[in-house]
Amino acid sequence: MTEEIPENSEALQYVVQQALAKNSLYHFIKYTFSRYKNANWHHELMAQYYQALVAGDIKRLMVFAPPRHMKSESMERALAFALGADPDEKVMVCGYGVAKSRKISENVRHTLMQSTFCELFPEAENYFDHTAKTSQDYWTLGRRYRGQLLAAGVGGAITGEGFTLAAIDDPVKSRAEAESPTYQEKIFDWYEGTFLNRQDESDARIIIVNTRWNRKDLCGRILEREGMASYNGFPPDANTPEFNGEEDGAWHVLNVPALMDHHSRLSQHPDDPREEGEALWPSRFPVSFLKQFMRNRYNWASLYQGQPQPKGGNLINRKWFNKAAKLPSMYVQMVRFWDFAGTPKEASKRNDPDYTAGVLVASFEGDFYIIDVKCIRDTPGLVSNFVRKVADDDFRTYGNRLVQAWEEESGGSGKLASEHYNKLLNMYKRLPYKVYKAKEFYIDTYLANKAESGNVFYIEGYWLSDRHDSNTFFDECEEFPKGRHDDRIDACAKAIYVLAMQMAKYESPLLVNTLTDPKDEFSFI
Repeated sequence: MTEEIPENSEALQYVVQQALAKNSLYHFIKYTFSRYKNANWHHELMAQYYQALVAGDIKRLMVFAPPRHMKSESMERALAFALGADPDEKVMVCGYGVAKSRKISENVRHTLMQSTFCELFPEAENYFDHTAKTSQDYWTLGRRYRGQLLAAGVGGAITGEGFTLAAIDDPVKSRAEAESPTYQEKIFDWYEGTFLNRQDESDARIIIVNTRWNRKDLCGRILEREGMASYNGFPPDANTPEFNGEEDGAWHVLNVPALMDHHSRLSQHPDDPREEGEALWPSRFPVSFLKQFMRNRYNWASLYQGQPQPKGGNLINRKWFNKAAKLPSMYVQMVRFWDFAGTPKEASKRNDPDYTAGVLVASFEGDFYIIDVKCIRDTPGLVSNFVRKVADDDFRTYGNRLVQAWEEESGGSGKLASEHYNKLLNMYKRLPYKVYKAKEFYIDTYLANKAESGNVFYIEGYWLSDRHDSNTFFDECEEFPKGRHDDRIDACAKAIYVLAMQMAKYESPLLVNTLTDPKDEFSFI
């Protein structure tokens, strides 16, 4: 006869806790982590995402949270939980250095050896041969199982077997590394060329736990290349931070900012109960504590809010640009100005060539309207095909009132390029323009000054979320002159300049127009 356990007894509570801990990662963490105090709602939310990855419900996961908010500790318990649920799991952990990865490895192994873990997973008693030598870099479970854990530093070689479950925890250790273009490229090359090659099967799962530093850090580069499946529980759209504009992306992103502000509310997780102005973990890090970090806007946005912003040169502010619902019913002229480049980015090299950018701008009564921005980085032949296709599309949409203009550089090479594009675009109005001043003059005098004066508007479209080198058009504006690329804003500034010259009835370069009779007057000149 089985002895009944009285209701509300300590024994019953213990049985319930065990049952919950074996099936719920959140309760598993509470059961096995003696220092787990002041549990907050965001811990349960992170655990739900981690468990979905462990169970294979999702295959790619990024978790962004402020420093010291237990994202890494919870991830380590998730890896132990995975090995308890499946002792054949092949786990890999990677941190910004070997020492970091070894520490994660040690913590996971320690959890597997805890008495509380063995209470939940009795077979764990056979996981380790305690008489055998072990390594923090690589250890396996008992002979009955195929389970293992391999620890490696981000950016270094990975030797040994592959993985079915991998975690990258903080791939950079400092602001200096995060801001270095060379290091950014090195880490991304390691991710694509070394790390991904260690997947043991096609449905291997990957989690990246990260305090953000920079929009071009590893997570930013991956999101630009592989895209998002969800952001804070919602399908991504044009307003989603770091959305690359492509549907059916790979990564699920959970971002829990330190403080709920107006900007964060736009992408707030439905399980985030906070009102604007409330801290993430007030019992440990109240708003009064967080205020000391708000003084540095750049660090605050990245490290604490999980939405890194451009480190701007304080020349252009995106808030200066006004949104227009539509173009005015009448406007003087439309120009698509091209800034050409013809060097492709080679995967095997760390070259970072410029982009070819074409920006479509209209003018009306002293105001300018940015309608569309096109961008490409490829070989000269593919760039030419791209320019011709854009010109064809422009003509179908706007007819003969639009001019294709481009910068004609000095010297023989500039003349040859103009001859090429004159032939390529011989069916359309076109305008080679010789540039006599540095790009800073046009960007400062015509784009920045007119935008700050309230004379530059934009028409909403896909181009607003289109990213190149992880930057949108307005990101590029705010990074200038410190950003690595300024091709789009350079083209935009020169489009505004050419239109401003026409509006002021200044002399303009010769306009070639093969669609109308040469006697016809063209108002652009």
